[in-house]
Amino acid sequence: MTTAGWQGPLAALGGVTRDVLAAVLALSLLRLAVVCWAVWRRPRVRGVVSGPDRPAPVTLIIPAYNEEAGIAAAIRAASASIHPVDIVVVDDGSTDRTREIVEGFPDVLLIRQANQGKARALNAALAVARTELVVMVDADTVLAPTAVGTLVEPFVDPGVAAVSGHIRISNRAGAVTQWQRLDYADFNLERVMFDRLGGMPTVPGVIGAFRRTAVLAAGGVGERTLAEDTDLTMALHQQGWRVVHQPTAHAWTEVPFTHRDLARQRYRWSYGTLQAIWLHLRSPRTRGNRLNRIGLPYLLVFHILLPLAGPLADLALVLALLHGDAVTVGLWGARLAVLMASTHLALRLSDEPPALVLLQPGLHAFYGNLTFAVLVRSIVAALTGTPVRWNRVQRQEAARTPATG
Repeated sequence: MTTAGWQGPLAALGGVTRDVLAAVLALSLLRLAVVCWAVWRRPRVRGVVSGPDRPAPVTLIIPAYNEEAGIAAAIRAASASIHPVDIVVVDDGSTDRTREIVEGFPDVLLIRQANQGKARALNAALAVARTELVVMVDADTVLAPTAVGTLVEPFVDPGVAAVSGHIRISNRAGAVTQWQRLDYADFNLERVMFDRLGGMPTVPGVIGAFRRTAVLAAGGVGERTLAEDTDLTMALHQQGWRVVHQPTAHAWTEVPFTHRDLARQRYRWSYGTLQAIWLHLRSPRTRGNRLNRIGLPYLLVFHILLPLAGPLADLALVLALLHGDAVTVGLWGARLAVLMASTHLALRLSDEPPALVLLQPGLHAFYGNLTFAVLVRSIVAALTGTPVRWNRVQRQEAARTPATG
């Protein structure tokens, strides 16, 4: 085909991608408007309940599988909690020094089991917990001393079954971890939005508090998906409970520091989220509640459809530059401006330096393509029935202390 012969197909492709870009921009503007409204109308910061009586203890559960690099720091931080905690660590068949390290903390209850997965480890701890309120954290989570006390305060509302905390990143060396600072700030922003709108789909495994009786009534921590935190949160919505966010309950976590580990982690997240959406969309118990009206549609649109459309929106820019289409270039620029505005708001709410917003173009180019790739892979795996394993990411022992700034 001659060069002239390509003009027609390219023009048609340019029109399609421009329409996709316009739709992506419209949805991004809608999201920005909603999160701004939610931030403006969010409840006043919930404080620690104070009084003459010593607060009732909370059971703090830490599932661990080959976590010798960070388990000691996680336990020390939990032990330093201002709110009294009973710490339970479940060693899920570790083959490293995890058990020996935990045994060095005499006040920690250690449960040992053969490797059965995170969900069964959490359920094993729930079975022995002596308190109504439980806090579940990952084995690399470093809690602020005030985190548990602030996290459990919303339970004064008898309709609340779960509370999510505010997550920050402890390891910050390299572009991959810096980009994830923006990513996690956006996760926190979404939870502020869901705190206002309702229908929060996930209380993350990094830090979350639960009513034990509500979790047990929902069948415990589910083993049906690779996103047990999302599955559990959705199951609580089905039982008619509320799920809220506590922005003053701070916890630090270690994130993947290589492209390969990040891709593996996000692949598991994407596949597990797809599993949870499929399970709970089919459940008649979701009808009429805010998970069905807000949480699930949001995940479908903004965590699946929008990332899948991202490469087409970027292709629109390439074609527009080739053909001198200033309108499409302007639409793409407006989309990037909306992303940066949303990121700036997220960074401010997460106490991160606002200057990090300058990393947004790099995050868009790198993370957008990575998200597209793992989503496509997850969808193909789901449609073909390909099994997906829980892949652990490599830990850095040097990154155990929460970073500041």
